[in-house]
Amino acid sequence: MLNLFDMKLTKYYALKYHKAKKKEKGKTLNNYCYLTKTKRNTAIVRLKRKYYSRLDNIVLKKKHKKTGRRRKYLSIHKSLVEKCYLLSGDICAERLTPMISEYLKELKKAGHLNKYHNYDIELVSNISSSTVKRMIETFNKNILSSLYKRSKKRGKCDLYKQIPIKAYFGKNMSKGSGFIEVDYVEHNGGNSSGRFAITGTYVDVFSQWINRACGLGKSLRSVEKIHQIIENKMVYSVKEYHPDNAPQILSLLFYKMKENKKNKFILSRSRPYQKNDNAHVEQKNGDKVRELVGHHRYELISQVIILNALYEVSDLYDNFFIPSVKCVGKIKRTNGKLGKRLYDRPQTPYQRLIKDKTLSKETKQILKKMKDKLSMVKLKQEINSLIDQLKQTMG
Repeated sequence: MLNLFDMKLTKYYALKYHKAKKKEKGKTLNNYCYLTKTKRNTAIVRLKRKYYSRLDNIVLKKKHKKTGRRRKYLSIHKSLVEKCYLLSGDICAERLTPMISEYLKELKKAGHLNKYHNYDIELVSNISSSTVKRMIETFNKNILSSLYKRSKKRGKCDLYKQIPIKAYFGKNMSKGSGFIEVDYVEHNGGNSSGRFAITGTYVDVFSQWINRACGLGKSLRSVEKIHQIIENKMVYSVKEYHPDNAPQILSLLFYKMKENKKNKFILSRSRPYQKNDNAHVEQKNGDKVRELVGHHRYELISQVIILNALYEVSDLYDNFFIPSVKCVGKIKRTNGKLGKRLYDRPQTPYQRLIKDKTLSKETKQILKKMKDKLSMVKLKQEINSLIDQLKQTMG
């Protein structure tokens, strides 16, 4: 341990040792070792440590000193601006600044500024537009962060907990009709900003029967309209819906399931980011939606009307006249890899439903009457004319 005398000597010789040249450093070190009775290596370490610790203290002291001009507006003034901002209905800083003095008078009349001093009120009434703009940015950040946290914690998590995940929904394709995979296709043309059309695709995994409808926007109201159109076109009772994790369709189907007491159905969902869980509807999205209407952006009401008319005709054309195949088995090689897929005989969704043992005779008779009234040639002509109309709306 160093005594007081040694500490003073160390402080004095540390500065002298650092500033000295090579020859003088040796003499300084010899004097320090003689007075304190320490070894040279210990003395070098001690002198260096003392010098650099002194520098650190100087830097720390400088950091604690406040530099720059004094803050003009404090948290009290910020709260006054926030009151004016909320009173105005969240208008921008450019429109708010010239009206702050009047808004403060109105707040004072209503008795909302009793806790504030007149000096602070006068100071805020002469605030600049740029300062108000900086303050408003902090208000909006706080509002957005609180809304994000609230929605993340409550709404979606509670909904997802109540709807079970089913990894392989395709196993229901041998159980009969009524097991529906659901998915939505966006017609944004590669730009997800603004409002654009979306197509709801509902596919029965047993018969490959497809129902499509279109709506404008991704809101719950738009999804509800799409679901209503498709529900009116259903020719059989639904046993289970299987969408992906989109919150709009999940919440809609969940509350429909709770409300429906007569026509009850089960609701499940696929795993997040696993498209193979909804393989049947994903295949139809490419084959029956993208190939039909393309990858263009549709954002007009007139386009949505034409798309719905097109899907109305195209559903009849595909379900009654266009055959599809289903994978019924797989042959693996000796190394365990997939060698070949086995498919059943091509059949139309209508033919599959007629052979479905779970479907009632009344429903089959309705389907036969629908088939008798249809003409494949006329349906194809209508599809072509509607596609031409859709192209004309794009300019």
